[in-house]
Amino acid sequence: MRKVDMELVLPTLDEQRTLLTSLRPRTAGLEWVIRRGVSPEPLASLLDGFDPARIVGVGPRPGYPKPEAEATVLLCRAHRELFARLAETGLFRVVRDPHGDRVAPTGLGFVDVGFLDGRQRLICSTVTHAGIIHLLDPDG
Repeated sequence: MRKVDMELVLPTLDEQRTLLTSLRPRTAGLEWVIRRGVSPEPLASLLDGFDPARIVGVGPRPGYPKPEAEATVLLCRAHRELFARLAETGLFRVVRDPHGDRVAPTGLGFVDVGFLDGRQRLICSTVTHAGIIHLLDPDG
């Protein structure tokens, strides 16, 4: 598993937009990881007009140390318009209330997102249900 350079916990939408802006020049591909029990439906409007490749199974990654053979993964090119849609939607939303912080679904639902560089190495990934973003060292 790649070395985690930084773990961002519960960033705001503005912080997510800043992160997306910094990732866009280094990102060649985006992957959408749909785990068992997670609805893929929220992705429909986000990916409208894009033709993602579909594979089954995902390897270990920060937050998920074991491979998941049943996870569905959609892969697509990191198009500028897709980044704009992500910036509008956000990766996840944090609700703060008297009972503590919790993560609420956005236009992505609870789908995890991976950002891949030109060599298809993971440079950033989310553990959406926990409100965590991992920045990774692709050479680590």
